[in-house]
Amino acid sequence: MPEGIIFQSQGAYRQLRKLLVEEYLIAVVSLPAGVFQPYSGVKTSILILDKSLARTSDRIAFFKVQNDGLGAQRPAPRD
Repeated sequence: MPEGIIFQSQGAYRQLRKLLVEEYLIAVVSLPAGVFQPYSGVKTSILILDKSLARTSDRIAFFKVQNDGLGAQRPAPRD
């Protein structure tokens, strides 16, 4: 999910976030910008959803990937 969607304030996005957090979300993995180059340079988060696990816990795990190991080896963006 592009990170911009997570922080949008419009009603539909707010409702989606509320549903995800209350019913499905168990973890968020935040990836650095450019991980999906050359296809997309936006910062992205992976949402891990599991309805049965979400019901058994009141916590959500957050993980931040700071270095994906590619760095300068990442392909340049296509025009």
